[in-house]
Amino acid sequence: MAIDQLQDQERKRRRNERKQRKRDRKAEYKRLLKRRLKHIAELRELWARIPPQPEDLLDEIAACLWAGGTEPIDPSTLWRRYSPPIKIGPQAVRWPLKNLQADRARMNPTNSEVTAE
Repeated sequence: MAIDQLQDQERKRRRNERKQRKRDRKAEYKRLLKRRLKHIAELRELWARIPPQPEDLLDEIAACLWAGGTEPIDPSTLWRRYSPPIKIGPQAVRWPLKNLQADRARMNPTNSEVTAE
């Protein structure tokens, strides 16, 4: 085989690898989105029966749903605007509900506090 043919084969192989990685990222995103939506549906169902208590620790998805009200907020907003989470393991964090409630009160003052100023 000539060097040109070998180089062409190598280029084609690399191009196919890039396409495969791109397809894998799309599939991974769809899988994670499906899992997130399923978790949100389960939380709404649970919270309809038993609302979360102030001493509860919420994972990222639950904290986004609680902070957003009817629609979950984006996780980047949670990390940026709310109190930092508590580390409970090497790769696990949770937000205490009482901290989220305090943050929400700080961000949305009641009318009585606004009129008192």
